Amino acid sequence: MIKGILCCCLLLCFVAAKSESGTSDGFHLVDLRAGAGIVTAPAVLEGIGTAVAESIVDPDFQSVAIDGDIAYSVSALFLPDSRFSFGMDVVFDRTTLLYEFATPELDESYETEYISLMARMDFKYIKKGPFKLYSSIGIGLCSRSVDQTLPSTEISDKNFGGALQLTPVGIRVGNRLAFWAELGFGYRGVLAGGLALKL
Repeated sequence: MIKGILCCCLLLCFVAAKSESGTSDGFHLVDLRAGAGIVTAPAVLEGIGTAVAESIVDPDFQSVAIDGDIAYSVSALFLPDSRFSFGMDVVFDRTTLLYEFATPELDESYETEYISLMARMDFKYIKKGPFKLYSSIGIGLCSRSVDQTLPSTEISDKNFGGALQLTPVGIRVGNRLAFWAELGFGYRGVLAGGLALKL
């Protein structure tokens, strides 16, 4: 998945370089984005939430270790130059949780993959040349695949649920090829950033 995101970023740079020559920065139909985010809602809710529950229920519980909490996203925003933009996010996140107990034989691990598809809407507060300040909301569905390693058995499960992203503050800096960064909470992460290309 990381290679796919890097290929998307390189492709955006290549297309921008080819299309920048001899074109003015006029009307654009779509803004394509690729990036990554950290501290996602699933990791926080499942990791910390389950740790709190385990510590209340099981006195042998000691700690939880969270590994690999990076969400990779690809987005398409339509009418990116207007005050309101709308589009879709596709987000991939893989998280590994290790629950440690006083007796090591009771340790449990959970490797979970999330693939989310969310409709999104952005509202731009400030649009000054290459700088844009915006808020965003995304809502959709998430496919969740989990592999549990318990003391006596291994269990695999797949289910579906809701996905949400609330972003009170986002910035986009650049014209056709740009950098974006967001601060929010949800399936794209608390802090996310990447590259964008208007077509």
